[in-house]
Amino acid sequence: LGEYATTLLGGLHDGTVVWSRTLQGTTQAALTRIDHGPDGGVYVGGRGDTLSTFADGRVIGGAGESDAFVARLDTEGDVV
Repeated sequence: LGEYATTLLGGLHDGTVVWSRTLQGTTQAALTRIDHGPDGGVYVGGRGDTLSTFADGRVIGGAGESDAFVARLDTEGDVV
């Protein structure tokens, strides 16, 4: 993993974990907002000082010194 990492867990009301996804960055990467969508997906917002990458290889940010991002994950935890 990168120097900084955050893991998102998706699960059921009984606490069963259905999926997990990691967001990693080479420097500071932080999730600052998480919200559920009407379709059961998850919206996340955050910031990163450089490139931030989901474990599936999708890259977000990286346009400059401090970047903001919004990403949507579906009910399976895949970035869409």
